[in-house]
Amino acid sequence: MLSNPFNYGTVVSGKNFANRQDELKELNRRLKETVRIFLLAPRRYGKTSLIKSVLNKLQKEDIFIAYVDLYWAVSSQDFLELYASTVMRGSKSIAKRAASFVKDFLPRLRPKIGFDATGNPEIALDIAGQKASESVEEILNLPERIAESEGKRFAVVFDEFQEIMKLNGGKLEKQIRAAIQHHTRVSYLFAGSKTHMLIDMVSDETRPFYQMGSLMTLKKIPETEFSSFIRNKFSESDKKISQGALKRILVECDNIPRYVQLLSFNLWEHFQAVSND
Repeated sequence: MLSNPFNYGTVVSGKNFANRQDELKELNRRLKETVRIFLLAPRRYGKTSLIKSVLNKLQKEDIFIAYVDLYWAVSSQDFLELYASTVMRGSKSIAKRAASFVKDFLPRLRPKIGFDATGNPEIALDIAGQKASESVEEILNLPERIAESEGKRFAVVFDEFQEIMKLNGGKLEKQIRAAIQHHTRVSYLFAGSKTHMLIDMVSDETRPFYQMGSLMTLKKIPETEFSSFIRNKFSESDKKISQGALKRILVECDNIPRYVQLLSFNLWEHFQAVSND
């Protein structure tokens, strides 16, 4: 039985990733340098799928990667634990020696090392007292220290970065900037769907990230590229779709990737049901 070639509501990669070859190439090239990029992308534009595709390519080129989704953090403590765990897992050679990792890279913290359901290491931290600021600094410097020790580069992504404002954000912003401004082996991508909040971060001279990095806006996929993607998906399962139907899909969905994939998914299901009658 044929499976539906369209995906929606989930992160996609490989042949299921809809084009964006220009953005993919640009981010892949720039994240190999010491850069700070603020990626602005409205919801349902495929931001996370683009980011994951870029990170997969970088990892294949022997660059350490870390993807941190701030939606998973409900406190600054959560954020720091998530960050430390993700950075450690991003450097696989380091993650394999989790015990010595603590001694080598977090000597002041003495965190507890555990493992999630898939066997990936996780870090639990105890950050309090007078040395709290030193502890935070130690964690935020992890990518740079690991990159230096391994002689490689690190690419770090903060997705939905505007959510940091819910985590004692003003202070964390200052701490992050204070750390990363000295990093020479790490590139940073700050992505978010609330574009006005990210713009404020880099354009408001009272904010810590003022003029800290460059802005990049994720736009809609050009109609010609999206039409080819949809047509090819139908062709893979021996189905044809007219140019008029393709045009109607893009118009009805305002060319927004998630909605285009959803409508195409349902249209394919309709064709499949009719062909089976």
